[in-house]
Amino acid sequence: MNLVSPFEDMAKRIAAIDPNEFAGAVVILPPGGEPIAFLTTDPNPDIVQFWASAKSRIEVRAIEAIDAAERQRQQHRAFGR
Repeated sequence: MNLVSPFEDMAKRIAAIDPNEFAGAVVILPPGGEPIAFLTTDPNPDIVQFWASAKSRIEVRAIEAIDAAERQRQQHRAFGR
């Protein structure tokens, strides 16, 4: 994966919107995982809502990654690895 692509994609998305509607953007590249990226548009941005949304999305992705790693570890134990 090109590590710069998610940031370039977000920059293009930001450039395409009205600056008055920009309410925040997040791009996170976890090691070995899928990027987390979202853009919020709102003519009246709410900083609390923005951070709550960012935290929520990150937590969901973290829980999914932890669950997948745990399933893989259990499979390896089941096969004696």
